Amino acid sequence: MELVSVVIPTYNGARYLLESVQSVLDQTYPRFEIIVVDDGSSQDICSVLAPVSDRVIYLRQDNAGCGAARNLGLNAANGSYVAFIDDDDQWLPGNLESLVRTIEGDPNCALVYSYPSLIDEHGKDIVNERPSSMPSGDVYLEFLRRNRINTPSVTLLRKSCLVEVGLFNPNILCEDYELWLRIARKFRIIFCAEKLVCYRLSSGSLSKRYDEMLNGHVTIINFEIARSGDLIGLDKNSVRNAAKLNLSDIYRKYAFIYYYDVKDRKKAKSCLSKALKIRPFDAQNIVYYLLCSLPQPVFEPVIKVKRLLTKWSS
Repeated sequence: MELVSVVIPTYNGARYLLESVQSVLDQTYPRFEIIVVDDGSSQDICSVLAPVSDRVIYLRQDNAGCGAARNLGLNAANGSYVAFIDDDDQWLPGNLESLVRTIEGDPNCALVYSYPSLIDEHGKDIVNERPSSMPSGDVYLEFLRRNRINTPSVTLLRKSCLVEVGLFNPNILCEDYELWLRIARKFRIIFCAEKLVCYRLSSGSLSKRYDEMLNGHVTIINFEIARSGDLIGLDKNSVRNAAKLNLSDIYRKYAFIYYYDVKDRKKAKSCLSKALKIRPFDAQNIVYYLLCSLPQPVFEPVIKVKRLLTKWSS
């Protein structure tokens, strides 16, 4: 039975950290070590971990971001497999057992992932329709078309493969997605359909750093386009088309975020303009760009009518 190294990065995550650690301690798979990496928190993380200090390896670094924290944990890991859980997420008891069983069933698999359930800040379930299927096997093009892994908390990786492709790139946001793409270029990735992880949505989450997240996504996809000729066994045009479809969807997604969450119609319009340059005949891109181009006195009534029509049709 192989050892699994569980890496938990935290930055001022005192509120939920102990719950996350306890969800690892409650695993039915018996061979694991827990490495908590404190990314320069101002909170007293050691005191939070005091009740489980005999079961946890505690490391601390100056604040350098989540990718650097995960890398520090990986460099200290002793396991043949590595898994991640964020400091506000929770694993169900069978998570490690199911993921280890899945990865050991395919010697060419470098990464196993599941699809999380959603919980709110109080641990209550959020309605979330689970997909009927997710990509497995040689998934590079499908992952390039769209990131399928919601959070590193749903993953288990073979450490030898991770050493081969390299660790997280701490210099970009969305560094986890960039790593999944590097892995998918060389190895198989398998989906485990079981319900195994609870992913917490909270108001202070990383996802609120919209500008950085958008720039990170765009940087990653443009890099994949730039090196599309390096892939063996994949058509260069197929790679570029998948990447461009992803870019278009990313710009449209952030257009909605900038309009509805940030209330910045100028940024929303800019994103839609970029989406249109990639897919100039996409009907949704055209409609939303035209809406954002309307003068404000006309725009607001039109949006109200659209919302009513959407509500009646749902």
